[in-house]
Amino acid sequence: MDTIAQFPSKAIASIFLPTVEAFKPLLVANKSEILSIPSTTYSYGQHKRQQLNVYEECAHSSSSPIIIFFYGGGLNKGDKIVPFIPSSLVYHNLGAFFAKRGFTTIIADYRRVTDVALGTGEGAVFPSGGEDVGAVLDWVKSTYLRSSHGISQKPRDVFLIGNSAGGVHVSTYLLDPRFDKRRHALQESQLCSLRGAVLMSVPLDFKEATPDRTEILQTYWPQNLSGTQQQARDLFCPNGLLRTRKAGKESTETLQPADFSMPDILVMLGELDPEDEIVEPNKRFLSLWDDCFGSKQGIEVKWMSGHNHISPPFALMSGGKQGEEWAENVIDWMKVYRVEDEVVEKNTD
Repeated sequence: MDTIAQFPSKAIASIFLPTVEAFKPLLVANKSEILSIPSTTYSYGQHKRQQLNVYEECAHSSSSPIIIFFYGGGLNKGDKIVPFIPSSLVYHNLGAFFAKRGFTTIIADYRRVTDVALGTGEGAVFPSGGEDVGAVLDWVKSTYLRSSHGISQKPRDVFLIGNSAGGVHVSTYLLDPRFDKRRHALQESQLCSLRGAVLMSVPLDFKEATPDRTEILQTYWPQNLSGTQQQARDLFCPNGLLRTRKAGKESTETLQPADFSMPDILVMLGELDPEDEIVEPNKRFLSLWDDCFGSKQGIEVKWMSGHNHISPPFALMSGGKQGEEWAENVIDWMKVYRVEDEVVEKNTD
């Protein structure tokens, strides 16, 4: 953490490789502990990219809460196991971290924008990211929780974590009206309940996106979505989707996130996140949220001390408690719902 604090820039492109290199030897030194938690790979859809890894929590409890993590990668990059880290340690480290703390953890691949120069991508176009998030949740409900090791006497608590571009896709699933019925069906399920979503360093709009992002953004939000490419991006980015919710609200109407089957949201920002691409869009999101639902209703903000845009997942199980503090804060936030459930059950009894 001391190393990344010395980087002269917060710009994502400039800090990516130095951050990875800073954590690589620390993760390798903790290889045995990280890999002590096994993972199992499943398909959650028909597309070859639609695969996920499941890290069972250590007690293999049929009632453990479930975390579903969607990594970042600029819409055109990223994998559930990062290929340039030795021994497949990232994001295995994240799955193992939460599994050791009682959370069954799922890390899913999703379709990416095709990038000819990098040789990556599966032709993703909006709203494919939201569709993939929904498909993972459908798989959890219809397949995983109906298997012998998934059966529970009460609905399993499910939490989404979307990091950077992964958070764009989680936000799409939560905010786009085309997913309203699917979220409502999930809330009515007897098998699981979507209790919360963590939006971690998410670019919630692209007003200040760097020029090198233009082609990828235009490919994911093409012109045929709405008039011009700029209009398409502005309308269907997370802030645009929330703005549409706000526009549909009557002037005297009081809305609640629950009206749209939306869970509570935790917004997390790195202390060293770039202001233009990350922090300012999040401020606009919070303002729109207040206008739509009322002051801070159903939403909370926490800062990740000492972290830049890349470091939070890489810091887990790297040997330093400071780097893991953000994840412990996420767990504390999630535990609030577990405690509330226990109180309700006792009062009901």
